[in-house]
Amino acid sequence: MEKAMTYITDCKYAIRLIFLIAITVLLCQCSPNKEYQAPEFGIVKEMEFELLLEDGFNYGPTNIELSGDYILISGYSGPSSETFYVFDKSGKLLKSGINHGRGPGETLVGYIYMSVYGDTVSYVDLSNQESLSFSLENFMSSEPLEVNTEMLDLPTWCTYAKRTSQGQMVRIINRSWKQDLDLPNRTVELEDYDGTVRKYEVPVFEDRVLSWNSYMSPNVIFSPDGSKMAITPTLGMTLELFSLEGQFRCTEVKRFLAPDVEKVDGQVEYNDSYIFGNGKANATNTELYYVYDGETTGREWNATHDALLFKNIAVFDWDGNPKRLYKTKYRIYGLCIDENEQTIYALLGDKEGRFHLGKSNL
Repeated sequence: MEKAMTYITDCKYAIRLIFLIAITVLLCQCSPNKEYQAPEFGIVKEMEFELLLEDGFNYGPTNIELSGDYILISGYSGPSSETFYVFDKSGKLLKSGINHGRGPGETLVGYIYMSVYGDTVSYVDLSNQESLSFSLENFMSSEPLEVNTEMLDLPTWCTYAKRTSQGQMVRIINRSWKQDLDLPNRTVELEDYDGTVRKYEVPVFEDRVLSWNSYMSPNVIFSPDGSKMAITPTLGMTLELFSLEGQFRCTEVKRFLAPDVEKVDGQVEYNDSYIFGNGKANATNTELYYVYDGETTGREWNATHDALLFKNIAVFDWDGNPKRLYKTKYRIYGLCIDENEQTIYALLGDKEGRFHLGKSNL
């Protein structure tokens, strides 16, 4: 009897120990820590771009996506009322449309959050809390364009909303540094096609002011098959990896460049030792391609404010491991990958402030 009781006690202890180890592993994966280590790339190459537009853009391009043989670019500036442009792979403009405005089929800032899934192009306009979508095939035809508008009930403090590569909606609620202090810094929501909302909450940055500023305009990218998502804040470089299949969960957090800033009245200022991290991204099912700096310091930027930032392209696998680094002579505003042709298309900026569409082989 005594041996049986001892055995039961040992089993309970073992179960408790296994449970605590499992919880510890989970927390270590996705909880805050202050350990940052700059990425080390096994391969570093120079990348030359062929400029496809003779005169460049006369507007500020914001996003670039690839759909079959089309290059899709969204952007807006005063001289043009249009926000959506379709090019072929030689850089020839085929068609443009979707006017800037408040009328039917128009958008104010929806072009900032453009996504493409299947034949559908989607804009999400946070200012109007609405989603605008249309068929690319319909857009390219001679038929009248049918634009679908859906009003969105976005949560308070929602600073990001965009369709995934499979058409689900991802929202990031980035709570103010002054309010909701009893709630997590951030909530990431994934809304499925049937309206089911799955949530993930984790204060990656314990400091509320730092979190607020880091996730005002986060960079979010999805794998083409819709199974994975990566989020990076705009300060430093922290790579958060998520699984969108089954249980919506964070699978890995890699901290590469610290957000080395001073906090002043809820805002941040770069310290001299701050190193600029990453910009926008594109992905295949096996790799992530980030617009990347990793060189320019806060001292250099604070001195002149004219440094040509984000000239590099950093490649990681979906476990967050650095693989390759491509160095260019342009500032890169966005990119997309043609995996079949092993080609990269990018929105480029030069020292004179001109915008270009570039193409290069990987």
